[in-house]
Amino acid sequence: MLATPKNKLSEPVTSLPSNVYPGNSIEGTPNEIKIRYLKRRRSGNSDTYQNVDSGERYISFEFKSGFNPPVYVTTLIDLNEYTDEIANIEQSIKAKLAMTVEIKEDLGFYLTKTSK
Repeated sequence: MLATPKNKLSEPVTSLPSNVYPGNSIEGTPNEIKIRYLKRRRSGNSDTYQNVDSGERYISFEFKSGFNPPVYVTTLIDLNEYTDEIANIEQSIKAKLAMTVEIKEDLGFYLTKTSK
């Protein structure tokens, strides 16, 4: 017999800073970009799998402004949607430069696209 506790929301570990609210822009420093792989069965009559590039990338950010200690969050982007931003993201990682992100209604975030 397995007993698990009921799903209950607990009090937050720390309060969100006043600049974190839906629709606001904040700055975070990207730390790394990694390929999101999908496991696919190899062609033919095989029981083996291979990792295939999904066309998406994980990007990990560090947020310091208003947070003590810093907070690390990872987002997932589609290369087709953010084609023009990839070089900028990689440059920001190398130079340790902050980028602007937009906070969504669920307090998640997405990258602000650069204008051409």
